Amino acid sequence: MIKVELVGYWRKWWKLWSVWLSTFGILVLTFAVYFPQYALDAWNMLPPDIKNSIPPEFLQKISIGLWVASLISKFIKQKKLTQEHFQNDQNSKTDN
Repeated sequence: MIKVELVGYWRKWWKLWSVWLSTFGILVLTFAVYFPQYALDAWNMLPPDIKNSIPPEFLQKISIGLWVASLISKFIKQKKLTQEHFQNDQNSKTDN
């Protein structure tokens, strides 16, 4: 049977880049799907030269790009988070 263990820094999930990137990607996609009128209004407010430089599938590519970035960011060491985890780990060992 597979034993599931949480990573040591699970209580700091909200500090992870991958969480922020995937959340922002979901928000962009949700905004476009559930509030298309607002997305269209924002699009119509843009100047024509900017509209011409943005491809029509922009929101889809942005959402996919943020998702890919969140996957990649899971493998990048976040120094501050790692240092906090190490300090907390040392403190818990000295408390025992």
